[in-house]
Amino acid sequence: MALAAEQQQYLHDHLRVHADRLDTLRSQQEHIQCEIAIHELVLRLGHDERLLAVLGELAEDPTAARSACDDPYAHFANHGVTVPDELEVTARQDGDDLVVRATYVHDLYPFELTWSPTSGFGARPVEARGKTTS
Repeated sequence: MALAAEQQQYLHDHLRVHADRLDTLRSQQEHIQCEIAIHELVLRLGHDERLLAVLGELAEDPTAARSACDDPYAHFANHGVTVPDELEVTARQDGDDLVVRATYVHDLYPFELTWSPTSGFGARPVEARGKTTS
């Protein structure tokens, strides 16, 4: 014996609610996993003694700063620091200051880390590339 039509419709409606909620939770889970990865990366970088030593050298040595501006990946590699693949790194002189910027390029949660001898460290989410603001 089949279920009555109204019971079938009621069941269908309630299953749709659960399916929609599951979609929402999965979407949130993806964002949360991405954000966790960023925080883990920041912690790894912040505890990397070699990286911190290279930044200290950049603050003290103008020749090292120029080398980092010319090719930050090579400069860090020459000092035993591997730049994680998920980061795009730039270094540039800003007047008398040097600014090193590492951008975590990701569609869901792009993030930027900065360091300069005068301003210290900074970290913030950035707008995804290709997005326009209204």
